[in-house]
Amino acid sequence: MVILLFLAACFLAFSNGTNDNFKGEAMLFGSGTVTGKANYKTFSGILLSWLLTLHVAVVCAGLSYWLLTTYFLQ
Repeated sequence: MVILLFLAACFLAFSNGTNDNFKGEAMLFGSGTVTGKANYKTFSGILLSWLLTLHVAVVCAGLSYWLLTTYFLQ
């Protein structure tokens, strides 16, 4: 039951964050702050942030695997 509740909370957090991103983009385009020519800047920012944070995800996954195999799955 606890695992199901945790997964539901994670799904809700993911959905809410995704929804906020779309609302923010829609607000920028609707107000005229961002034009169609700024799309490459948005895409390059997304790509750069993905490349910069990818190593953090790898380190966290490795640490999680080490902790599980060392202390819990002996």
